[in-house]
Amino acid sequence: MADLNEIKGLVEEVNKTLVPLRSDIDALKSRDVVDEDRLTKMADSVTAKMQAIMDAQAKEIAALKAREIGGIMPGKDSAEVKAKLDAFLRKDGEKGSLEIRAMSTDSQPDGGFLVLPEVSNTVVSRVFETSNMRLIANVEPTGSKSRTFLIDDDEGSAEWSGEKTAATEDTPDLGEKEIVAHNVRAKMNATADVLADAYVDLPTWLITKGGDKLGRAENTAFVTGNGVAKPRGFTTYAAWGAAGVYERDKLERVKTGSAAAITADGLINLAGLLNGLPPEITRVDVLTNSADSSRLDPLLQHAPRKKWSVSDHRLEPDAGLAVFTLERTD
Repeated sequence: MADLNEIKGLVEEVNKTLVPLRSDIDALKSRDVVDEDRLTKMADSVTAKMQAIMDAQAKEIAALKAREIGGIMPGKDSAEVKAKLDAFLRKDGEKGSLEIRAMSTDSQPDGGFLVLPEVSNTVVSRVFETSNMRLIANVEPTGSKSRTFLIDDDEGSAEWSGEKTAATEDTPDLGEKEIVAHNVRAKMNATADVLADAYVDLPTWLITKGGDKLGRAENTAFVTGNGVAKPRGFTTYAAWGAAGVYERDKLERVKTGSAAAITADGLINLAGLLNGLPPEITRVDVLTNSADSSRLDPLLQHAPRKKWSVSDHRLEPDAGLAVFTLERTD
């Protein structure tokens, strides 16, 4: 309000000066004879006074505007501000005592919301270790809930007898093995909205993840499954009661070393058993874990008669023996 009153006072002073000038001009107009020189001097005087008044008003208005915008007074304050500005620029933008207000991205309300992150098309995926048991398993397709097999693991008897001695009857028995088909599922749900609006191919991603998990669950069951609503793993079967005495639904166990590692003597013992296999068995698969595989390779290379030659964790085809490394079964 004080600034406006000051401007109003300046205008009133100008009006007071103009009133006598108008009276002089009117008086001159009423005369018949006017001294041209005198009139010219009066006009020049009036023009000079008006210009001086206008210049003063312009300076006052400029000072008022500067005071309103910067909150400072002209004169000494202006020089101080100029000095501070010069120091600010020379210090490479250090803030110093000046207050600077600007938008930035390190604060969300001050502008961070305006900068959107860029989403990459690259997906960093974890690779899960597993062992594909279908490579060595005998796959039997079926359209029923189970599949049965005949087991021919018995034998008849043979005896020496005289010409008239009656032969003892001994007919071999047959067995039956039933393998039940089990269900394995991967529960992965997604709403219609996320399927439609996701920026990645979500259906394909879910199918891939589900298939990978189904495969790993199958591999685990084939090795360590307990047979309850799932396949029974081969490592869960009991061993024969006596070495060399066959028992159905049990496995023969051959000691190939200690609990800590495979030894050369144990491997030679295994080799002796394999060399005595009947000719009908043309392929033998050896399953081992990663730790034992590194110990097994050099032992196989120095096995008797060098029958086993290892190449990339597999024996050569003509050796009749394949080594598979089981990375993981879970």
